[in-house]
Amino acid sequence: MKYQISYLPKAEKFFKKYPKNITSHVFSKIQALEMDPHAPNNNLKKLKDPLSGYRLRIGDFRAIFILDESTKRIIVAKIDHRSSVYLD
Repeated sequence: MKYQISYLPKAEKFFKKYPKNITSHVFSKIQALEMDPHAPNNNLKKLKDPLSGYRLRIGDFRAIFILDESTKRIIVAKIDHRSSVYLD
């Protein structure tokens, strides 16, 4: 069964902030999680305290998301450059 992907407003700001060639690459990598977020080639890592959720590495960019196994949902909380994604 496919996972449903949704974006929080903070994550959606990424698509307005960066050029289309970068955002389309990031978007395609996030959409690839739809079929199997636990696939071994996904560059996924579970975040440690005080952060929660998972991070997806996409080159110099990171996507922070929450994986809800019970409802098969992926909620993308934030996407940004690796130097600033973990701030705030």
